[in-house]
Amino acid sequence: MKIFLDANVIANWILLRNKNVDNVSDPILKERFKKIGNSFELVQEILSWKGKIGMTSQLVLAEVFGVLHNDAINMKLFSEAIPAASWYWVSIRGSKSLSEDEAAEIYYSVMQKFDELFSKIEIVEDEFDLEYISYFILNLGLRPVDSILLTTAIQSGATHFATTDIRLIELVKKDKKFHIEVQNPKLVLDMLKKYKKKSKR
Repeated sequence: MKIFLDANVIANWILLRNKNVDNVSDPILKERFKKIGNSFELVQEILSWKGKIGMTSQLVLAEVFGVLHNDAINMKLFSEAIPAASWYWVSIRGSKSLSEDEAAEIYYSVMQKFDELFSKIEIVEDEFDLEYISYFILNLGLRPVDSILLTTAIQSGATHFATTDIRLIELVKKDKKFHIEVQNPKLVLDMLKKYKKKSKR
């Protein structure tokens, strides 16, 4: 079993790595942290294995910074009590940015977590096979970046692609052309635990 980790899964793991959900008092934040907990549990399970069963790519790592930037801006808007329905209005979101200190804090925190992560997770080369990529875009309606990542996962021998992107999961699940399961972290975690039990027999 080989698991390719999408950017949202890795970013969620980083967000929770040094947080204690039980000590978060705000109910909205508490619920939010619980929702992304499956990503954390999946990565922790992968890190607990002796061998390397997890993989990701350089493009994913670049996207991780994008996910964490968006999260940081969301937290700014939340702290200012701006209604969530307006968070993605250009006039609202465009007025917020990270200070140099905030950006540096995120960068160094991420790099420290990467050191831990990549002791057990392989970084594979991104694959740009146009036959695969064009199929995913034209036949399934995937975004170009998702098409590249899925191509990379398949050509790197992944059996599972873990993502929290519901749109990606729905678009790919009916396609039987390629032998890879695109699933949310909870389902991948359940499969990994079953595989672990079976391999011990």
